[in-house]
Amino acid sequence: MYNLPETIKSGSSLEEILQHGLFSGEIKKYVSAILVRIGQNEPAAYDVMLNDGRIVKIYERPMNGGGWVSVQEDVTEQRQKEGILERTERLLATVVENVAKGS
Repeated sequence: MYNLPETIKSGSSLEEILQHGLFSGEIKKYVSAILVRIGQNEPAAYDVMLNDGRIVKIYERPMNGGGWVSVQEDVTEQRQKEGILERTERLLATVVENVAKGS
């Protein structure tokens, strides 16, 4: 999914992985925020836009006894379709409103 270089091996840190151009934000700040959420022992879900324009939904869940599990899902196509649907709904609402005014 991420097309990581061969230099990234099993056991690489998240910071090492993010330094390969996937993420355009402040890496240390992003990793710190994850660690804070894990320390609070609460699950989280959020979207991240990658440098190539793709959108990844990240689900984080802390584990009993320490550590955490993270699942990533490419939701780019879904978000694009949601945007089209929102624009279509706004257009339809405008048309309905104008038809009602003309009656």
